Amino acid sequence: SAVFHATIWSMRYSRQSLCWIVFLCVSAITIGSVGALGAHAAPGVAGQDPETIDPRDLQVLAILYIEDNQPHEAIPLLERSVDLYPENGETYMWLGVAQLMTEQFEQSEESLMKALARNPSLTDARNYLGFLRYKQGDPDAAIREFLAALRDPVYPPLTKARVRLNLGN
Repeated sequence: SAVFHATIWSMRYSRQSLCWIVFLCVSAITIGSVGALGAHAAPGVAGQDPETIDPRDLQVLAILYIEDNQPHEAIPLLERSVDLYPENGETYMWLGVAQLMTEQFEQSEESLMKALARNPSLTDARNYLGFLRYKQGDPDAAIREFLAALRDPVYPPLTKARVRLNLGN
């Protein structure tokens, strides 16, 4: 839905920072640092030993795919990032988002729960979990997740607005 994609767009990056990330990715491609992994490569990963690839590079590229409504492209990058850095709750959250966008609801729930297990204060995951519950046809569970997200005292005002929008919908 348009609201879901707008939420994803505004959730992680402003337009300015997204432009900066795209610039960096394009720069990396044009100077030849992307190649061995083809279209799925992140900046600075070509020719590197798989164990030395920075999982944050993979995550950033995956988020760009998600924001461009290409979740199928993001999933393998996020799975690789999770393999490299399994303690990162944020990567699990983005994997859950991509899986939600591709209607892999069971996998999405598992990824979002892993995100919260690794980082209980990652309340954006609660917002997505609420959206997942709604997509699964359980509005009461969705409301509980959205309300749990709103109870977080450090949740940024813009993010609370998105949660309230989802709750209202």
